[in-house]
Amino acid sequence: MRNVGGIAALLAIAIPEAPLAENGVWSLDPARTRVSFSVRGTLQRPRFGSQHLVVEEVKGEFTRTSARVRLDERDLSKSSVETTVEAASVDTHEAGRDQHLKSPEFLDVERCPYLQFKSTKVEGVEAGRLKVSGELTIRCTSKPVTFYGDLGAPTHDSEGTARRRFAAKVEINRRNFGVNWGNASEATPAVSDDVAIHIEAELVKAEGSPVESK
Repeated sequence: MRNVGGIAALLAIAIPEAPLAENGVWSLDPARTRVSFSVRGTLQRPRFGSQHLVVEEVKGEFTRTSARVRLDERDLSKSSVETTVEAASVDTHEAGRDQHLKSPEFLDVERCPYLQFKSTKVEGVEAGRLKVSGELTIRCTSKPVTFYGDLGAPTHDSEGTARRRFAAKVEINRRNFGVNWGNASEATPAVSDDVAIHIEAELVKAEGSPVESK
């Protein structure tokens, strides 16, 4: 059974009350980062010896993601984030569906191997809450989106490296990015236009990273 498209993108920045000493350049810890997506779809499932259409939420993730975050807590407008996701790393734990997602009907990974996010504006909504606007690129198509996230206070691991946990989410319309497979009006398997993106990650401060404020 073929199904469902996915997306992804990534972000992180700052909270005003955090120590200025934790400004600078940050990257992702891949072992503690998860970029996932979920979408509702109408699927064919066997029941009582025949096929029936059922509505299910399909979930997946991208397993290879990188990001570079510049953080200035004295002036959040000077902060920025650039993120790259390898489209071919999509994983829904169903090999046939993953191959379909990589095809031209969905992510078209041969023509467009990366999903990317580049911020254009960073704002602090309230303590620990961020609003990060930017350009999200999927299938070589870029559209403006806004992520809303929660960022934890900086901590230090046993080696003294600064780390920060964060979570973020956004909902996009897949058709805005050219992912047009399926027709919800037909009595066949269909995929919702709305795709939710969820991010759980840990930022690691680059060694010797300077304060970015000028």
